[in-house]
Amino acid sequence: MAGWKVKVLNVVATGFLNHPLDLRVVREKVKGVYGTPKFPSVTLKMRNPKATVSIFESGKIICAGGRSPGEAFTALRRIHKILVDAGAAPPSSKLKLEVRNIVASATLPGAFIDVEKASRELPGAVYVPEQFPAARYKPQGVNVSFLLYSSGKIICAGAKSVEELVKAIEVLHEQLEEHGLLIHP
Repeated sequence: MAGWKVKVLNVVATGFLNHPLDLRVVREKVKGVYGTPKFPSVTLKMRNPKATVSIFESGKIICAGGRSPGEAFTALRRIHKILVDAGAAPPSSKLKLEVRNIVASATLPGAFIDVEKASRELPGAVYVPEQFPAARYKPQGVNVSFLLYSSGKIICAGAKSVEELVKAIEVLHEQLEEHGLLIHP
């Protein structure tokens, strides 16, 4: 990946049960769950893996805070087991897992990005330094959006797999090089 140091910051994943949930049972029998009965979901903060899980009446479960897709899936499987053990979901219920978004940061050691020039050279890039210190950019052909900082740091959002994330960073790197936007002091 041309020297980029990448760190996954957050993975949002969903689990879909093939069965609706009785949140009253969840509130009564699952320790640590919170949420108002007026809203059709409850929330649980997990410690291992560290994640926050929202559980909906429809059987949809959203996990945020995982540091990898595997960690997010582990949290979803664990909460599924908790729901089955509490009697809120039948033992025969199946959980369909899906990564919805991966947010990561990346840096290219020893390089800076000319974000002002990037806003002029990269199609669709937006940089308004009075409002935000980074240029927003979404390269054509990838489903990942970037924040480009002059320090050389980038934030990536929108990938659904680590492979997609890596490919998007490679595409971005090629474009930064092609337009002379990387500064190596």
